[in-house]
Amino acid sequence: MMPNALSEPSTAQGACILVVDDNALNCELFEAMLSPAGYRVVQAVSGREALASAEQLRPELILLDVNMPGMDGFEVARRLRASEATRLVPVIMVTALGDLDHRLRGLESGADDYLAKPVSQAELLARVQSTLRLSYLRRQVDERQKLELVLGDVSDGILILDVSSRVREISASARRWLAHGQDVQRLAQVWQHMKGAPEDLDAAVQRGESRDFVLHRVEPTLYLRVSMRPVRDPQGNPTGAVLSIRDITREHIEHKLQQDVLSLVSHKLRTPLTVVTSWSEVLLEGGCGSLPEPQQQAVQAIAGAAADLRRVVDGIFLYMEWTRRLQHLRSRSLPLAELAQELRAHLQVKSLPAHIEVDAGPGNIRVDPTLFVEALAELVRNAVKFGGPAVQVKVKLRRAADAAVVEVIDNGPGIPPEHLERIFERFYQVESDFTGQIHGLGLGLSMVKRAVDAMGGTLTVVSRLQQGTHFTLRV
Repeated sequence: MMPNALSEPSTAQGACILVVDDNALNCELFEAMLSPAGYRVVQAVSGREALASAEQLRPELILLDVNMPGMDGFEVARRLRASEATRLVPVIMVTALGDLDHRLRGLESGADDYLAKPVSQAELLARVQSTLRLSYLRRQVDERQKLELVLGDVSDGILILDVSSRVREISASARRWLAHGQDVQRLAQVWQHMKGAPEDLDAAVQRGESRDFVLHRVEPTLYLRVSMRPVRDPQGNPTGAVLSIRDITREHIEHKLQQDVLSLVSHKLRTPLTVVTSWSEVLLEGGCGSLPEPQQQAVQAIAGAAADLRRVVDGIFLYMEWTRRLQHLRSRSLPLAELAQELRAHLQVKSLPAHIEVDAGPGNIRVDPTLFVEALAELVRNAVKFGGPAVQVKVKLRRAADAAVVEVIDNGPGIPPEHLERIFERFYQVESDFTGQIHGLGLGLSMVKRAVDAMGGTLTVVSRLQQGTHFTLRV
């Protein structure tokens, strides 16, 4: 059963009944008749006390006396119906007055049923049982209507599964993209016209694991990004999953076009760059005869510009390589300590000129280890790049209640607040007057963000000028 779904009431579940009567003896009498049947009884001796108890306890049913001093039962019923918290709680009016006028007033004020004193135990239990059942059905209709309104209002497609991967709900957009109007019963049927769904989705639902993937249909062209997140009961046991689906066809086509242009430009630049770099070295080394000082300076300027352009081309190639690998993730579960060891080895090869600490606690993380280590290394490299050799960088890996958390913390110059929201954009750079003329493409943090997103995680940043920057990754 999905969480928040309504359970049919039964005495075995100890349904809570609020008894409201200004006579305490009457309250005791009702409790004596209801408790042996398994109901949990709460008493209130005034209208105001009844309203407060109903708001706090959310009882399954209220037995409400009509004749009470101050606020009578009719007013209490009207206020219960006016409150969003209690509007669906069933109310049975109880009074010694049995004339038709009082019955009509009770029903008009929102009562579901009417009992006249004296009340027999058999009649009371029968009325309570039938009213609880009607209330259960009414709540189901209400919750169903709310769900249909939500599913119909969101632009993303939504699938709701139980723990056995049976489809409980599917929004109109998801049905249009995936099911083609057919009646879908099982998750395996959802992907029948598309490619890209992991083979272990059913097992992942049962284990309460998250999954992120992209579906592809050739004709007509359609790309869908799917995020599957587990649903758990209060004890933490998986009870199903919710899948959100977004149409990324236009984004995918535009990105592919960008990739093609970048690839073409990069390949076309590599050959002339090699010629310029090689001949510059030959000239500077005197391979074509000695050069006067002005000519040496000119060739050195050419060589420096060629080196800058080479770094740009290499950065573009690195970005395209990351993009390619994001389409073929190889995620697995591994200990945080093992991932920390891989990061230390990777950073040692980089020989970054700074003080770097990597600490890991117990627990596991599910990621593509190679790509995730490279993403963390890029965050460290970025801190050293802008903080210089004196910067201190700490990488902390730990397990939180519902996710693995990795923090990359430095004591560098920080990031101006007006730039924080844009640092993950492609080709975006903080102004050179702040960074000290440090050159780059502005792709590093964008690549890290894309990698973390692809592995189902989140990346956030907090930074203060002259106090450092704190990146937090949750997977």
